[in-house]
Amino acid sequence: MNPQISIIIPVYNAENFISECVESVLNQDFTDYEIILINDGSTDNSGLICKSLAKSDDRIHYIEQNNSGVCGARNTGLDAAVGVLIFFMDSDDWLEPDSLHTLYGEYQRTNSDMIVADIRFVGSLKKREINVFDKSFTTTDREWIDKYEMACIGYGYNPNPGTKYNITGLGSMGNKLYKRDIIEKNQLRFDSYTMGIYEDNLFVLQYLVNCQSVTYISKIVYNYREVNGSNSRGFKSNTLEINNRIFERLQNYINTYKSVNLNEYNKAFYINVIRRLDASLSVYFFAKGYGHFYYLRMKELRQILKSEPYNSAIRNVDIRKLMPKHRVTCLTAKTKMAFFVWIGYVGRQVAYRFLKLIR
Repeated sequence: MNPQISIIIPVYNAENFISECVESVLNQDFTDYEIILINDGSTDNSGLICKSLAKSDDRIHYIEQNNSGVCGARNTGLDAAVGVLIFFMDSDDWLEPDSLHTLYGEYQRTNSDMIVADIRFVGSLKKREINVFDKSFTTTDREWIDKYEMACIGYGYNPNPGTKYNITGLGSMGNKLYKRDIIEKNQLRFDSYTMGIYEDNLFVLQYLVNCQSVTYISKIVYNYREVNGSNSRGFKSNTLEINNRIFERLQNYINTYKSVNLNEYNKAFYINVIRRLDASLSVYFFAKGYGHFYYLRMKELRQILKSEPYNSAIRNVDIRKLMPKHRVTCLTAKTKMAFFVWIGYVGRQVAYRFLKLIR
């Protein structure tokens, strides 16, 4: 008899965390599951640890493959899964003791196509608890589900925001339970085109298109480990290419599925563009390692501000729905002068350091 839940865990060089991750599943009070560990070409001891774990419990299945990235690993897991429901984890994260019981209990109660819960971010010095929405509910309202899709694209369109200015949790993988028959019927898989960035949101968007009901339970089920260096602000040379690929996928999605509400979805898209422009300042234009003289990076930034879709987003975004830092970027970008964008960025960094000192 097939298990109720297939838990898919891609593993890449996770020797320091994978045992804790798997143990957090094995210690659940809900037991009707399978764990699929996909060793995605690890070069450390992750494979040996996963093999040992698989030998210790027949619910754990081990798959080894050449490195293909998180999208390829998750797709391998989907191909192997036999559970009624699908749950995704990252190999350095862990569950609350009653997470599966909580999620499965809501599924039994509502039979909803997607079960969503809350998420906790755990860093070396502090924790952040994210409430995805403001209160528990179940809905079959297509208009609300459409707004949820908009929020996955542009966070400011969350129909029932829990944590103000929240980006995470809406399109994240680890705080949701999915029906495998919806995934298979619609041939949903993870898209590697965006080079391992935003692939989770794209999957959630494709799932929501085929989703008739959503349940949200206001309870933390998933702990996301913020590893030092994982969100490095170091220079990323392919930042603009990744941005363009994400924009391409989102525009294709909107034009294919959302042509009736094109204007509303474009507004959400503009938030995404401003958010990515802002992120590009720290990991590309003003990052150490850019490698060009100041005037050259200003020239490239000025060209970006005048190009699409940045130009349309800067002119048309609903600035009231932006985070404060994104508002600064948008307002300075309206001048089309890279120097003012730089001034705004530096001013933000100074203000942030000052506030950190006085807290």
